Amino acid sequence: MKQRIKKEIAFELKKDKTDKNYIKILKSLLEKEEPITFKMFTNTGRIIRREEFEYYYPDIKLRDDCRGIVKYAGEFYIQILHSGAFFVSCSYGDTISPILDSIELSYWLSDIKNICQ
Repeated sequence: MKQRIKKEIAFELKKDKTDKNYIKILKSLLEKEEPITFKMFTNTGRIIRREEFEYYYPDIKLRDDCRGIVKYAGEFYIQILHSGAFFVSCSYGDTISPILDSIELSYWLSDIKNICQ
């Protein structure tokens, strides 16, 4: 996970509008000796527009009904759909829920937790 965070910091620093607070959060995760917890991970989430995500990640295919993204440390993301529900494609399969917390937990348990250990 630390390598993913380092890559994301470098990526963020190249943007025209660098989010210094987000970089500070990412750097604090790198400095921690203990593994990243679910709460630490979810606290890195920030909402970005679909257009911005597509600009920086043109190779990632989003659903047609995606209107925004919740982006997390390590370049993980959850799609926000026009219906207001959340979508993630993870190793457990595709998941849709109207509750962000449940999607985050599924994503954490299926794909992220083991990377953070």
